[in-house]
Amino acid sequence: MKGRLSFDSKAVFHLYQRTVDGLLLFYYARDYIVFYTIISVAAGKYGIRGLGLCQMPDHVHLLIGACDRKRAERFVQFYSSRYTDYFHRQYGTSGVLFDHPFGMAEKVGAKKIRTAIAYLYNNPVEKKLCPYAADYRWNYLAYAASRNPFSAPTNLATCRRVFRRAVAELEYCFRHSKPLNGVILAGMTRDMNEEEKKQLIDRIVLRYQFIDYKTLVSYYESYPMMLLSFRSNTGSEYDIKEDFSPGSDKIYYSLLSAVEKMFGKDSFRKVLSLPEDKRRLNANALVYLTGASFRQVYKFLHLPQPPTE
Repeated sequence: MKGRLSFDSKAVFHLYQRTVDGLLLFYYARDYIVFYTIISVAAGKYGIRGLGLCQMPDHVHLLIGACDRKRAERFVQFYSSRYTDYFHRQYGTSGVLFDHPFGMAEKVGAKKIRTAIAYLYNNPVEKKLCPYAADYRWNYLAYAASRNPFSAPTNLATCRRVFRRAVAELEYCFRHSKPLNGVILAGMTRDMNEEEKKQLIDRIVLRYQFIDYKTLVSYYESYPMMLLSFRSNTGSEYDIKEDFSPGSDKIYYSLLSAVEKMFGKDSFRKVLSLPEDKRRLNANALVYLTGASFRQVYKFLHLPQPPTE
């Protein structure tokens, strides 16, 4: 197919990034969206074409086409530094966020690329976040077949003014190659209901789209056949050493809910920016309340090392 042939003219790389000590990267929808828009802007800046992005709570997988390895490395450095700045401003933290060096493996040939595609998109299934790859919002797979996979369709002419204003700001940011940030998203969604927030997320994903879905699907007979392939073959990765921890990542949702019950809604920034000794005290309470391991809670609270369990 035409899309696939043009993509094959570039080197295809599987990128894997984890954080120092496995600390969490994403807590709320805004974190995932900010990262996604930063990636999109970075892709435009460095001439990157995407085959896949999967944002897990504590790590990121990317499958990209780039002119060469150096261009791919500069792309990673750009978006990593921008997201680190956002994270520290958002949560009152400091220090190195992403582990170094990051994993990078070139994939040569359609078979290896298909294996990497399946591995990337099945990450949330393996971590028990969803039953099927296309059910996970933050691997963006569902957008290959739908413009609004996670919300009701919208007609901008009949939407509320608050929604139209948000879309106008979205368009402004996109035209000026400006990624979204916490302040912008908070202003956009301040007076929205939950359904409008979901609709806005779908619009943001489509507007900042950098994944070449046509090329992605071209590695299979069709989108349905691709999904069927994912269900029968989870893929594998032998070239990158991934830090895989057992258990479901759903525990991080439970931990966030427990923090907000303990300290109130929108209290998480205060908790995460507490001194280390106070975060350790909160860790004990969270282990008791949620049944999470100390390792999981320490990652959640950005603590360097858990005690021996």
